[in-house]
Amino acid sequence: MKKITLKNNIRYLYILFVSFIPSSIFAQATLEFTSGAGNPTGNGPTVANQVITFQKNTNNPTGNTFTAYTPTTTAMFSLTNQQRTMIPSPNVGLMFGGTTSNSTGAVVNAFTLFPLVNGAGAPTNTIFTSGNSSAGTGIDVTANRNVALYLSLRPLYENGAALPTVGNPIRHQYADLVITFNRAVNNPIIHFSGCGGSIGSAGSYNINFTPEFELITSGLSLTRLSGSTEFSVPNSTEILNSAVLPNAATGSGAMSGSVMVNGNNITSVTFRVYIKGVHPNQGQALYWTQAITSQSGDVFTMGVSLSDCLAGTTAPSLSGTTITNTCPTTTVDLNSIHTGTTPSGSSLVWFTNNTHTGAAYATPTAATAGTYYAFYYDSTNNCYSSASNAVIVTVNTCSAVCTGTTAPGIQ
Repeated sequence: MKKITLKNNIRYLYILFVSFIPSSIFAQATLEFTSGAGNPTGNGPTVANQVITFQKNTNNPTGNTFTAYTPTTTAMFSLTNQQRTMIPSPNVGLMFGGTTSNSTGAVVNAFTLFPLVNGAGAPTNTIFTSGNSSAGTGIDVTANRNVALYLSLRPLYENGAALPTVGNPIRHQYADLVITFNRAVNNPIIHFSGCGGSIGSAGSYNINFTPEFELITSGLSLTRLSGSTEFSVPNSTEILNSAVLPNAATGSGAMSGSVMVNGNNITSVTFRVYIKGVHPNQGQALYWTQAITSQSGDVFTMGVSLSDCLAGTTAPSLSGTTITNTCPTTTVDLNSIHTGTTPSGSSLVWFTNNTHTGAAYATPTAATAGTYYAFYYDSTNNCYSSASNAVIVTVNTCSAVCTGTTAPGIQ
């Protein structure tokens, strides 16, 4: 008879057990943009705010099973500080849901407000990174959606804006794009798709151009997660197109990719939008638009995804904001005033500042005098809840008799 060891039995039972566990158990939930949930279904052009409700992808990064998420979480896209005007409606250079109309005059043609991610620039899945995902995974360009924007060249033509020269690109400021969240979020990931275009045809361009972006919200920074070869994040605040000649296809002149906005308890992110014009140096006449009746520009899209932070956003509940030692103990237990329930998958931590800067306080059960703040912390996603109110610890001096350190008396 063949001998079967206990170790082999355990291994067999483990494999049998794992084989019956749905793959979604191992997946991490992510909040993403997709159709439904009352999200836009119409067309632009418009400058009206676009509000997108996140949905929970329960089996990201390998699947696309979306459900409603509680608490309801939205991102509102709005355009402010418009710098460029034009005669055709909507009379400004940056809008939602517009596109070119060379064959129908200067009017801006309609384009869907909330297209699939591959609706501009033809990017592939590996260009993007979603929340709770490794680089180049988590976004499905045929299931996820972005907000569509149109940057028109018409204002530059109408106002005689400066053109680039050979070897010297030129940038013109257009507007500020503000993304406002209805609740504080941590480390949002922003996706850009199809940033780049040209007037003319291959080998005879009249001008090449691309949107570029500058993060202007103070206290925040950018980290590049993934993207096409053109998708450049040279410092903590800029997103630039590094292509020699920007153009419409991702990987061949159009930049697409994902960046993380580093920060916690973020309620809004603002990008300043520019257009960069590049001289193609191909012997063609250089101009912003082809004729007085034309409408040229670039359609690009932007989206957001969030990690489903297990720490939540609610600050820990405390029974008080002051605590004092009881002799003979010369420290206090900060955790003793925590009255809430620590969310599953997170832990209660304390800091000496309300921005959880630096390392967590090492000995919260034996805290010395000072000011402390409590947070819930999700180590898997490296994110925190909001901060509690400040807790002030006062340590009274204990007499030697109370602490038991006085030498025994001699009778």
